[in-house]
Amino acid sequence: MAKKKDSKFQITEIFVAKAGKDWNRRFHGTLNREKDENGKECLVRGKIFIKTATHDGFVLSTAKDEWELGKNLDELVWLVLDFALHDYDKKDLIICAIPVVMS
Repeated sequence: MAKKKDSKFQITEIFVAKAGKDWNRRFHGTLNREKDENGKECLVRGKIFIKTATHDGFVLSTAKDEWELGKNLDELVWLVLDFALHDYDKKDLIICAIPVVMS
């Protein structure tokens, strides 16, 4: 039997999030789908890049499907832009030998 060759490619989808109901404040990012051992989709991860005159960063979220992920990312973009979520004091932590910055 032939061995299954691992692909060097990873499929990533482009995803959009917006601040509230304002489509003029929309940002693009990526969506990755995770599958369990049976090949069934079990998790989606999203990363939206937010670049404005006053902000240059990103938000991350996970969810069970792309609809819930979209709601999560929309709310995070809204919190970053309208409520300065990333402007709070940051904490530098080390978790499992990995440096983490929490805001």
